[in-house]
Amino acid sequence: RVVNAEDTLDLIPVDCHISDWSQWSLCSRTCGGGSQFRTRIVTAMPSNGGFDCPPLSESRSCNVEHCIGCSDGCTSYVRWGNTTCRDGARLLYSGIAAGSNDGNSGSGYNRLCLPYTPDFVHAHDDNQQSGGYIWGAEYQTYGYGIFDLDQVYDRPIACAVCEVPVPDTLMIPSRIDCPAGWTMEYNGYLMANYYSYKKGEYVCVDRKPERASMGRWNTNHDRWYPTELKCGGLPCPPFTEDRELSCVVCSPPSNISGAFYTRWGRTSCPNGTEMVYSGRAAASHNGEGGSGANNLCLYGSPSYLEHNDNQQNGARIWGVHYYTSGYGLSSFQSLHYHRAPCTVCLTSNKETNLMIPGRNDCPVRWNVEYKGYLMADYYSHQKINWVCVDEKPESLGYSSSGQGRWYPTETECGRINCQNGVQGSYYQNWELSCAVCSPDTARRSSIFTRWGSNSCPSGTKTVYSGFVGGSYHSHSGSGSNLLCMQSQALYGEHETNSQSGAELYGYEYRTSGYGLRDPAYTRVHARQIPCAVCETLRPSATFTLHGQQDCPVGFEATYQGHLFSSYYGHQESEYVCIDENPEMYVRSTTSSYSQGLLYPVESQCGTLPCPPYTQYRELTCAQCTTAISVCVDFTYNDTCVRECPFLTFAENQTCFDCNDQCLDGCTGPSSNECLRCANVMLNSTGECAAACPNNTVRTVENVCVAKSDLLDCEGVRGGRKSLDACGVCGGDGTTCNQNAVYVHWGSQYCPNGTRRLFWGFAASSHHGHT
Repeated sequence: RVVNAEDTLDLIPVDCHISDWSQWSLCSRTCGGGSQFRTRIVTAMPSNGGFDCPPLSESRSCNVEHCIGCSDGCTSYVRWGNTTCRDGARLLYSGIAAGSNDGNSGSGYNRLCLPYTPDFVHAHDDNQQSGGYIWGAEYQTYGYGIFDLDQVYDRPIACAVCEVPVPDTLMIPSRIDCPAGWTMEYNGYLMANYYSYKKGEYVCVDRKPERASMGRWNTNHDRWYPTELKCGGLPCPPFTEDRELSCVVCSPPSNISGAFYTRWGRTSCPNGTEMVYSGRAAASHNGEGGSGANNLCLYGSPSYLEHNDNQQNGARIWGVHYYTSGYGLSSFQSLHYHRAPCTVCLTSNKETNLMIPGRNDCPVRWNVEYKGYLMADYYSHQKINWVCVDEKPESLGYSSSGQGRWYPTETECGRINCQNGVQGSYYQNWELSCAVCSPDTARRSSIFTRWGSNSCPSGTKTVYSGFVGGSYHSHSGSGSNLLCMQSQALYGEHETNSQSGAELYGYEYRTSGYGLRDPAYTRVHARQIPCAVCETLRPSATFTLHGQQDCPVGFEATYQGHLFSSYYGHQESEYVCIDENPEMYVRSTTSSYSQGLLYPVESQCGTLPCPPYTQYRELTCAQCTTAISVCVDFTYNDTCVRECPFLTFAENQTCFDCNDQCLDGCTGPSSNECLRCANVMLNSTGECAAACPNNTVRTVENVCVAKSDLLDCEGVRGGRKSLDACGVCGGDGTTCNQNAVYVHWGSQYCPNGTRRLFWGFAASSHHGHT
């Protein structure tokens, strides 16, 4: 029936109808205080003065616990012997410990934490090329009377890479606890290779060691032994002969911002730095092929975990003394055979530092912490790493029984291009200087070396560039670690004649026929290897990922490449990541000198699980740096969120706000692509607006159209009708002054010339109910 306007049905208010709330969204942050959202939608718009719609979204706080982040600087460390990190630290990845075969003389001395899932690039070769090798590591811990160590004997060694929100961490050998107020990351036992095998690295293995989840056991390739202390060069007491040394990894409190370095040869720190502790320099025996290549600064008052004082002949560590007579260094002459001290120092508000080999000054915008001379063991003894020994050394007393030795390092020309008479040139036989440097301002950054390149990646700053230096490929002595030498030398006091102490040579690639088929590698065969020391431009953690080129979540690859080291049958050097686009040193000559040599590294199955690793396949690597500007999922208002909030849309992992006239959200690619308009839509652009602009009118579908485009009240069905121009028209389209309401059953549309108030569905009683 037709109802007259007098019945006032046309004036019945219709309230806004809304749906139930949705489920709460994922928290926008995993820590540090995030937000959760939930929403509801409008099912019927209000009309005739009905109640307006209530808010369609609401939020609440979530995950308010402290966040691990880099806004104030962060760093990463390896937790050897465990698959997890302490509470409050972030696990970047867990894997299997690896190193060189302790029965081979070459490859790299340093320990690596390889991920369980390596990746490879197309350039590899699965045939044996006999370059550098890397093997999985296993515990050799039985018979020491230490229960927890006995349980993992011969098993693969687990490792975990952890990130903490401090600029630096510190491993303290010969202690089981941290300084007051510091956080213990973990403590455990100092381990290295068997003393008569070949050099490995002294590392701190967790006191509750765990097995790696993959890999065969008892393969006897890279074996780690507890480290026993040897008296003589080290005073007993307070140390104890043959007692297994403990260790602890510590991070400073949040109110201490700075980075650590060791001042070798001194008992104090320079002005403006804080002394963490003063101790005794220690290293492996100069006549023993095994134990660790790295020098350690032992805490002077040792403390121990469970131990056995009987000689077990695992790894050993001895005191270091100067061996400096006749080397033209006047400040060292009287200290020949004297015990060497060391001090661990903390810079203030400077979150990085670096050692500059070959010069006794610092680059622009860097200050000298101390300067001195580059030292390692005699070239035909057994290797220990190069360190920078203070130019004004101190003594802890004379001792002829100290078996770790520091010799000054002489320049060896050839691959190092010596040009006599040219300013800044290197000179044959001259003793090399060094300096330890820190930033000249309180800035938050990190340092890494880009091996195989003359410059640093975009987004970083080149501190200096130069060439790779190290020991001769067949010499058992000098230093194991590789150094990035500055292009120009700056010598201190020196002797021009050969004294045959430690010797440093330039390095070249060995890439032709060694498995990397990419022409980028083969074209640099036998050419000198460059390097660049790089500084990040933001607070960040940076570490080298071995065995993969895809960095963990929250990190980005600053550069990618392949793992290189010395030939497995030569004398060892260091595992380093050579850039995938290797360059020749800018001052390289075309001659091959075959002095220092680096080869691609192949994986060796056994303790290293195959698959996923592949026998003889060349390993990849990447330098990973915290991706501050890249969120794991999405970015919204400079905050990392796991999903875009309500009334936003995603574009390139960034959430943008929808137009404020969008009712249920928008789809992108712009903020105007609304799912539904809260008021009206502009016909010309499809955008939502609060009201129709001038010279347009609103149709029954709430679309603003130009008046010239309107149909009259008798237009065809589906045409746009103007409420303002025609009013509410009757069924005949001729009179607009008599209003009535009726239901058009079976359709969601009204006939031409009428106004649809709302539409819905028909309802009645059940057909079977009487």
